[in-house]
Amino acid sequence: MGSDSEAEKKAQKEKEKEKEKKMLALAPIAKPLAGKKLCKRTFKLVRRAAEHKCLKRGVKEVVKSIRRGNKGSVTF
Repeated sequence: MGSDSEAEKKAQKEKEKEKEKKMLALAPIAKPLAGKKLCKRTFKLVRRAAEHKCLKRGVKEVVKSIRRGNKGSVTF
């Protein structure tokens, strides 16, 4: 039983280290961050938009679309 708790502690420490590495790679102004569920939903939305040829990439395309009066959402 002692080894199980030690293994769990090691796994938890590794998860914390990975989380710290991810946080260091982020820009300091990148807050609030999306949670796991919201990330999944957003990715699904972007994928569907790409399938229907409704996805705009880049500032130039987005500005052109706005000027034409097209509606949509923005994801950074």
